[in-house]
Amino acid sequence: MSLPEIDFCEYATDLACQQAYVTNDAISSKVKVLHHFDTDSFTDEAGHSFTNSGCSRDTTNKIFGAGSLLVPDGGNKSIYASASTDFNLGSSDFTISYRIRKLDSGANYRIRVAGTPDAAWTTAGSNWVIGTKDYAGTKMGVYFYISNGISFLQLLSTTEVNDTNWHTISIERFGNTVYAYIDGIRDATTLDVTGFTVNNAANALYIGMRGIGDTQGFYGNIDEFQLLVGLALRQGVASYTVETQAYPVNLQSYSEATIKTQGSYALKAVAAQTDSLNKTLTRTVSPTIDLSNQTQIKFDIRSNRTGSNIKIGFHDSGGTTTEYTPNITSANEFQTFTIDISGVSNANKDAIDSIILTQVNADSSTTWYLDNVFATSGFPRSFGVIII
Repeated sequence: MSLPEIDFCEYATDLACQQAYVTNDAISSKVKVLHHFDTDSFTDEAGHSFTNSGCSRDTTNKIFGAGSLLVPDGGNKSIYASASTDFNLGSSDFTISYRIRKLDSGANYRIRVAGTPDAAWTTAGSNWVIGTKDYAGTKMGVYFYISNGISFLQLLSTTEVNDTNWHTISIERFGNTVYAYIDGIRDATTLDVTGFTVNNAANALYIGMRGIGDTQGFYGNIDEFQLLVGLALRQGVASYTVETQAYPVNLQSYSEATIKTQGSYALKAVAAQTDSLNKTLTRTVSPTIDLSNQTQIKFDIRSNRTGSNIKIGFHDSGGTTTEYTPNITSANEFQTFTIDISGVSNANKDAIDSIILTQVNADSSTTWYLDNVFATSGFPRSFGVIII
């Protein structure tokens, strides 16, 4: 019996999984870094592994979840991720946002919150740094270094951040202008960046210091750090309501090494309540898969919710999509489902070019797992199929 593999979900990292199953969520697809600091591993929601250099997780002082990043007094502490094209701001819109709680309220050298410097601050257009401004340490500063660590574009806020309370910071480029938001209010100062491009693929991303080994790192707590490239969340509005929950990735895929039915990994999907409705994760299949003469598609799925909440679709290059919505009867247990494709003509299943996973019910947040997707030519079971 022929058993063509459709997808055994063997994606070894979150990043590999997300590159295979691409979300169509307008925010999620542009999230390049998302740190809730809820675990000690310091691996972010976008799959980047951060090395800890002298920081710790503070489980007492936090905004949401289980913790925040504590950058201790000393000026040379951080977490950092290896260089990645994900950190390229380019010339597109972007959003860099986070929560901070300073543990010193006066003037000193503890100023840098995050950035992607090179070793000598010399690579034109490759360095960006944000933090509390210079040696006064009370205003928000954004710097795009142009040449030699001295020549730079600078946005310096008029609003001071000079206490030990939590504050929400968002730095955004919208069009040719960079804006700074402090606690939801757009600062009076803006920065014209017409024609300016920031490409720092060769530089690591540091959170907590500027990465040079000096004494200008941040001192305090950082939470909910987010980098989006290709999207300005506020688009220059005068004010916005600060989020009252953790930054959402409304529908995203991850690699799962423990909860699986075969092989080394399964696909894990996390869907946010409400906002994930009808969002999709789509894998482009290349080369295409020929299911001619196959009568069944089988797959294993597990969810924290019972009911018909997830739809799986198989698109043929001829334009036909075969779809099925499993009814999960037992939460937190894998179930095997069989789709009857005996009635689908070979012409409509001989070149499967994509797999589409859709969240069709988002009344509650959902975590589900997919594994072991394959076709057989066995006797079809009557589970139903929809041909569009």
